Amino acid sequence: MEYYGYIRVSSKDQNPERQFIAMQEQKIKQKNIYLDKISGKSFARPQYLRLRRRLKKGDVLVIKSIDRLGRNYEEILEQWRIITKEIGANIRVIDGRGICEEVYVIKLFCIQISMVYLLLSQKRYVRINQSINILFSILWYIAYHFLHS
Repeated sequence: MEYYGYIRVSSKDQNPERQFIAMQEQKIKQKNIYLDKISGKSFARPQYLRLRRRLKKGDVLVIKSIDRLGRNYEEILEQWRIITKEIGANIRVIDGRGICEEVYVIKLFCIQISMVYLLLSQKRYVRINQSINILFSILWYIAYHFLHS
């Protein structure tokens, strides 16, 4: 079993340092970290495709947050299916508090919660963001206890 990290920033002038630090904290080897400086609209990203070809059954793909994987909901679900079902690897979402690793159905639930959070949090209203953060925390709490009951 090998751990791989995937980092994506949307443009060449954005700094991926925060994501690199997160990968180091996860003890991922430097040679196993892949970086794309490209939009998340499409999965036709050179380093992502290279990483996906390298994944084997039992490996773990680590991403900082679900939006680093991509922005297109249907494509994220398809890539998640390819990685977990066809390849047999696991996906760990660091900001997902580690609970998106257990059961495939729960993984899809986690993706949906994360995508709703991502879409709503792009609004720049403080009260809305505070409410979203509270809702997100409650949903993660429920999902966590569902997995461990």
